[in-house]
Amino acid sequence: MYICGKQYIPGGSEPVIESMAEQAEDAWLNRLADEAEADGLEGSVSLEEMAAALRELHG
Repeated sequence: MYICGKQYIPGGSEPVIESMAEQAEDAWLNRLADEAEADGLEGSVSLEEMAAALRELHG
């Protein structure tokens, strides 16, 4: 049987474990974003500036 495109084995715990892992990852990424936002913009560069610096570095 499939639920949301993923195989579900009755009595198995895979969907629950995957859901827990996704929730933990989301929480971790949200904490990282909050920390980055709290640090402010001083010393940061835009994506365009980073791309230009990488192009210069790698020719």
